[in-house]
Amino acid sequence: LADRFVFRPGQFVELSILGVGEGPFSLPSSPTRRGFFQLGIRRAGTLTDYLFDRVREGDAVGIRGPLGNGFPVELFERQNVLLVAGGLGMVPLRGLLHYLIDQRDSFERVILLYGTRSPDQVLFRDELESLARRGDAEILLSVDGTQGKPWGGRVGVVTELLDLVQFDVSNSYAVACGPPVFYKFMLEKLVARGFG
Repeated sequence: LADRFVFRPGQFVELSILGVGEGPFSLPSSPTRRGFFQLGIRRAGTLTDYLFDRVREGDAVGIRGPLGNGFPVELFERQNVLLVAGGLGMVPLRGLLHYLIDQRDSFERVILLYGTRSPDQVLFRDELESLARRGDAEILLSVDGTQGKPWGGRVGVVTELLDLVQFDVSNSYAVACGPPVFYKFMLEKLVARGFG
């Protein structure tokens, strides 16, 4: 069944458990990696509490989807692709990042700017650091503050990362995903850099 599940980066599914409920979950997977898909799930209520506390490997759950439009990846070919994530916005952008890396020859530069509040909130941290070391993508991470936790990277808001990268806007697409306050400041900054 997983081999026949086709989706675009950025889409999501509705996961349901009979008698418990249904909820939307992002697909942090790439459709280029067939035979399985992953979900980004954060404990946030009755359904997710049940998933964390009661569901075990082999239990049946309902999946409806994929839903949503996903990202227009066909427009990104032969372009620079700038991914900008704030907080949990990294979950849907992870699938897009994997898609771009899996088809690396179809794109120019792949740049990820990702910021969270603190080091313990950096999602997929080990994976992102590994991708950066291998050179699969240009990855810049930042945290708003260390809150006493170990962090050897940049401290500051994610919008400041945009000042650290230079690229030709006429040959680039930007994809941003994050909390509401993130959009206000990031979109203003992207427009100021020439993105329309």
